Amino acid sequence: IVLSVIVMMFFSKIVGDFIERYYRIKTLAFVFLLVVGVILFLEGLHLHINKNYLYAGIGFALLIECLNIFIEKKMKKS
Repeated sequence: IVLSVIVMMFFSKIVGDFIERYYRIKTLAFVFLLVVGVILFLEGLHLHINKNYLYAGIGFALLIECLNIFIEKKMKKS
């Protein structure tokens, strides 16, 4: 547990800076937190939703945004 706290503290600055730099990633992070909150609320009401749908949707959106960031960086260099 202590090791995981140390790892989280180390990576929190890196992840936070990345999210601050790209506004679309910030929006995705907010939506991810919102969706996780809704799923936790629904589970509290004993309505279970398959989490694979959540992970697949967020993963796909994150992949697309990372590709967009990569393309934008490449276009700025040329």
